[in-house]
Amino acid sequence: KHSYTDFYDIARFKSAWRVNVILCIGLFVISAFFSFHNITTFIQYLSGFIISLTGLIYLLVTKRFIIVSYFNVIASLILVISSMFLVKNNPHIIEPLWMIIIAIFGFFNLGKKVGHTILAIIAISVSLYFYFFMNTNETLKENYSQMELIGLMLEFTLCMFIIGYFIHVFINTTAHAEGKFRQANGELNEQYKMIRLQNEEKTVLLQEIHHRVKNNLQVITSLLRLQSAEIESEDAKVHFTD
Repeated sequence: KHSYTDFYDIARFKSAWRVNVILCIGLFVISAFFSFHNITTFIQYLSGFIISLTGLIYLLVTKRFIIVSYFNVIASLILVISSMFLVKNNPHIIEPLWMIIIAIFGFFNLGKKVGHTILAIIAISVSLYFYFFMNTNETLKENYSQMELIGLMLEFTLCMFIIGYFIHVFINTTAHAEGKFRQANGELNEQYKMIRLQNEEKTVLLQEIHHRVKNNLQVITSLLRLQSAEIESEDAKVHFTD
């Protein structure tokens, strides 16, 4: 439950709520999967779960999606970028997907300026990683274990699900905006038709008024002409003629 009335605020609130719910469930499952296999990976996913759970609780209590969105974006960026730079011997295949999700979330919930800022941070971070750390990653030269492959599959599936959700939200909001535009355009067309009809009626009425005024003036002119025929004074006739 929330107090938002604007359609787009409602969509942003639902986006923040649902993404945090999805992340809480997905990251909890993945962290549980890695809890007995890789402690470093377990800590990464557990940290993501804690971030999502914190945002979810705050959103539940305050209903302020803006603060939760900023918290999610900043904390997630720190987690993903630090994981990419600090965790050694890890393929870091999924981190770019998480960065894309964070950027999309920032664009949708916080606006273009925040979205472009996130993209700039991501571009700089990934470029630095490629230049300074890519060649030192030994995992790229080895085969992955079955557990690591399953974990990557789960994480990739979670990322694709969230990206699909954002696409779904974008389509819905775009359809809503187009519907509002068509409705407003239809109302404007109806108003234009009404105004044009009223203008035509006023034009006809004005022509009729002009015709009546002209007839009345013609009657007055005829009366003055008849009366002037009976006047003997030349000065009076001049005035009547005028």
